[in-house]
Amino acid sequence: ISSWRGKDGNYCSDGMPHVTKIERKPKGVGAELKDAACAQTKVIIALEIQEGKEAMASKDYVNEYTKAGTATVLRLTKPWHGSRRVINGDSAFASVTTAMACHDKGLHLTGLV
Repeated sequence: ISSWRGKDGNYCSDGMPHVTKIERKPKGVGAELKDAACAQTKVIIALEIQEGKEAMASKDYVNEYTKAGTATVLRLTKPWHGSRRVINGDSAFASVTTAMACHDKGLHLTGLV
């Protein structure tokens, strides 16, 4: 998960689809971005801007899986479904549900659950 805070880090919301505020954080995180990166090249290969609860509820895989993290992982890795690639997920995304969903899509997941 990354965040974009706008020009000069001013946390302006102009032009952002959704500004995230996490209760336990002293400052808003700006526009929240979730990404997938290649471990070999260290290049971000997929990026998803979080658009708020209602908008995200209409995205692919949300109705099939109860965990939002699982749906996010599947959307970010969709071009590689069936490739048998290995995904390394952090604790926000790694779960038994996500591992099983990845397996069903022809991927493998490692991470702390």
